[in-house]
Amino acid sequence: MDEAPDAGELATRARLLRIARDCVTETGIEKFRMSSLYSAANVSRRTLYNYFSSKEEILIGVVELESDEFLYQLRSEMPSHATFSEYLVESLVYIVCNQHKQPCSSGLFASRSRLIGDLYRSSMRIHKNWYSLLEPSYTKAFAANEINTKLSLEKIVQWYGRLVLSYAQFPQQITDVEKLREEFQQLIVLGVKARK
Repeated sequence: MDEAPDAGELATRARLLRIARDCVTETGIEKFRMSSLYSAANVSRRTLYNYFSSKEEILIGVVELESDEFLYQLRSEMPSHATFSEYLVESLVYIVCNQHKQPCSSGLFASRSRLIGDLYRSSMRIHKNWYSLLEPSYTKAFAANEINTKLSLEKIVQWYGRLVLSYAQFPQQITDVEKLREEFQQLIVLGVKARK
C-alpha cells in the first residue's frame, strides 16, 4: 500500500510542476523534453521519475496547476450574479477572454495536439474544479426552480467544459465582448432555464 506523500514531497512535486510549466512555455509543447526538466530543476532523472511516470503525467500536472490558478483568479474577479444563467454567461465570457493568459495550456491548444483533450478528460481535478465553481449557484437556482429539471449539474459541467475546450482549441481574437456575451446568453437561455 502506498503511503500518502509528506509535505516535503508535495512541495518538491509542486516545484517540479512550476519548472515544467516554465520549460513548456519557453520551448513549446513539441520541443519539451523530460531531460530539459530535470536539468532545469537540478534533479536527477531518477528523482524526476520518482514523482512523475511520464511526460504526459507532467503535462497533466501542469495543466491542472494552471487550471487551479486560473479558476482561483476567476472566482476572485467574478461578481455575484442574480441567476445561475448570468453566472454561467459571465464565467464563460471571462474564461474565453482570459484563457490565453495560461501559457502552457494555450501552447497545448495552439499545437492542436490530441493530447490536450486527453489531458482534460483524464484530469479528475480539473473536473472537480469546474464542478465546485458551478455548484453553489446551480444548487441555489435548482432550489428556486430556475433550471430545467432534466439538467443535472454533471451534465452542465460536461457541457461547460466542452464549450470552454472548443474556444481554447480554436482561439479567436475577441473584439466584441458584448456580442460574445449575447451569444452565450442565447445559448444558455435555450438550454438551462426552466421550462414554463
